[in-house]
Amino acid sequence: MTHGFVRAFAALGFALATSGIANADEQVFQYQIKHPVFGNIGTYTNQVKAIGDGTEVHTTVQVTVNVAGNVIFRQSAARREKWSGERLVDFSSVTHTNEERVEVHGQARDNGFVITTPQGVVTAPASVRPTNPWSIAIVNADMLLAPMNGRLFKAQISTREEVVRLQDGRPHKLRRYEIVGDKRQVVWFDQQGVPLAFRTEEGGVNIDFVLADPRQAGPVTAAPALE
Repeated sequence: MTHGFVRAFAALGFALATSGIANADEQVFQYQIKHPVFGNIGTYTNQVKAIGDGTEVHTTVQVTVNVAGNVIFRQSAARREKWSGERLVDFSSVTHTNEERVEVHGQARDNGFVITTPQGVVTAPASVRPTNPWSIAIVNADMLLAPMNGRLFKAQISTREEVVRLQDGRPHKLRRYEIVGDKRQVVWFDQQGVPLAFRTEEGGVNIDFVLADPRQAGPVTAAPALE
């Protein structure tokens, strides 16, 4: 595990252990987005709700890149996943990137999952999962769905254990999963299956997402980047 990753967890401290737990049926996980050049550029939030025997996941993304007071890049997204057990039954995504708007929709039908994108309609296997790492079940996926544009890709997944020391000074085992499809993504889960951080590669640049507790104003104001 890199030193930067250890520092990131030390800065957040014990807040990670209970991050975002609102009640027994709902959890909110907010991540700070860190760019290696532009620093903190936004937030990525997963709101996970248990509804009957299913689950709904609402994801919001807010990204703004400023240079010398000028906005050079802006992106926002609102997404919803509906799950029945371990099957995705409904998906919707609206992404605004600067002046461009892209919508993706999907529904479970028979033994597949039909996805509608600006490029057309495709059918994925019923077991498809979005690349949103809200659940450790993502590591069992054979086919992944890119939420922003609806692209499908086969995933190659590798894993290893890494040990870090948090603010309490004790070693903690994290499971590191590397997911390679149309791009490279890395997710770190704790032993309870909570995604504490993830990294995605965009245009050859690693963008880091570090879990923060929205109820703790102090620790979340300056979460350092992974290295």
